[in-house]
Amino acid sequence: MKTLIAVLFFIIHSSLPATETSSVWKESGTTYPKNAAIDTTGSNLAFSDEHFIDNKTGKPIKELDFIWQELHQFYENDLPTLIKVKYHDDRFSGFEPPDKLWISNNHKKPRSRYHGVVKHESSHIGTYKMTEGASYTNRFRFLDEGLADVLMHEKKENNHREKCASTSKNFLTKGRISLELVMDWKIYFGDPYGTGTVDFNAYSVGSNFIYFITDTFGKKKVKRFFKRLNKKVNLNELFLKEFRLDILQIEEEWKKYILRI
Repeated sequence: MKTLIAVLFFIIHSSLPATETSSVWKESGTTYPKNAAIDTTGSNLAFSDEHFIDNKTGKPIKELDFIWQELHQFYENDLPTLIKVKYHDDRFSGFEPPDKLWISNNHKKPRSRYHGVVKHESSHIGTYKMTEGASYTNRFRFLDEGLADVLMHEKKENNHREKCASTSKNFLTKGRISLELVMDWKIYFGDPYGTGTVDFNAYSVGSNFIYFITDTFGKKKVKRFFKRLNKKVNLNELFLKEFRLDILQIEEEWKKYILRI
């Protein structure tokens, strides 16, 4: 049996903007029968704007399709063509690879929050595929959650950057900014399955690191960095290969960035 992973609790720190949907390639009226075996990589859906279906009814959820279009710009073929959405009454939302979201009914209102949670969890699916599952290992979760949080807040990027900068500066003064610390996510963020104690400020720190490498090295390098991430990779060697700085130099530059922004 597959295991539900990547829990996102009810706490969401900032309001997300309502976003208009956009139709790119229209295949209206498509309905998928309940329990149908859906080919999520089939070319018949590649140019459709129907990329989310209700896991229970098999019907397309058209209001979410703009989210797929936005995420596809980054993930391309690493994002499933069709994503199944299972709604439930528990207080968490999460994802189940390779192509399922678990969305709490508590997160369906307001719509801006609903859209943000769906985008956050869908990005986890894309990153999981892109990194061959490495993104969900304890040492790389800060990268996974940071990227998901950045993509989730694209429409209000400036506000999100300010919040992440403020949180990171606060953490820096308390000695809580280092790659060694963030790479132990179960301690840095917490363990929702164990102690139940979590600190969502860790998401802002992860986001700040993503903004740091984006601003310092460029968006194309960020994407290539994630595509070369896997369970066997040595992060120090990957930093050297992609950014020509070792892990200690990356950390030092990150801290300078936090003080500068």
